[in-house]
Amino acid sequence: MEAVFSSEAWRALLAALEILYIPVEEGNFALHAMQVVGMLFPGTIRSFDVISLADRHIESHVAGCDNPAEMQSRVLVHLMQNPVARALHAGGREPVYRLSDYISDRVLHRTDLYHECYKPIGIERQLAISLETPGYAGALTVNRPSRLDFTPEEQRLLALLRPHLVRAHANARLYSALRRENPGAAQGLDPVAMAREGLTRREAEVLRWVAEGKRDPEIALILGISPRTVQTHVANILAKLRVETRTAAVQAARR
Repeated sequence: MEAVFSSEAWRALLAALEILYIPVEEGNFALHAMQVVGMLFPGTIRSFDVISLADRHIESHVAGCDNPAEMQSRVLVHLMQNPVARALHAGGREPVYRLSDYISDRVLHRTDLYHECYKPIGIERQLAISLETPGYAGALTVNRPSRLDFTPEEQRLLALLRPHLVRAHANARLYSALRRENPGAAQGLDPVAMAREGLTRREAEVLRWVAEGKRDPEIALILGISPRTVQTHVANILAKLRVETRTAAVQAARR
């Protein structure tokens, strides 16, 4: 699965990571993650499935096709005909799975899964990654309505994205918990107004958490960056807002 990335692939990955780490509520993370993956794999159908190990509750989401809820319900009926799904269910630890490495086209085309789910929307190729975080197990798949298989570069790209998806998913849970503990603390911070003051998206995110009273290590954990990087962003915020303290920066942003 070794591959040399093109400069375009690196730029796409960095842009996707910037969007991925924008804080979102846990309930919105599946759609957020599938949108980010769609940036790297345009024209694909993405699915996101997570199981709570505590109560076995399953959350399933599909993006990129018509009637995603109907398609997801069909897939769940025949899911175990997919050898990748079986491997993931058995606790597989591969960084990325390519369907064509586990089943031939001839055998796949004889399954109910293909005729009931994949064929109606043209799916022929699939990549999948596991998304395991404490208390949860799941997977994200990228499906291509084409006979062109996923390249080694694309496999490596998704493999590199995987740990960031796991971290961002954990961040979404933490973000939701913090919001429940301190609801509305960041009210009055207008992202449009902050952009007019020259703040970048990431600086606006840092300031938002400063307004909620979070310390640099907490902000670093939420955004998936280092505390030193948080400090750099804070210094830039103070300079751009022409203030000397964090409290003054929050007050300026609210005005």
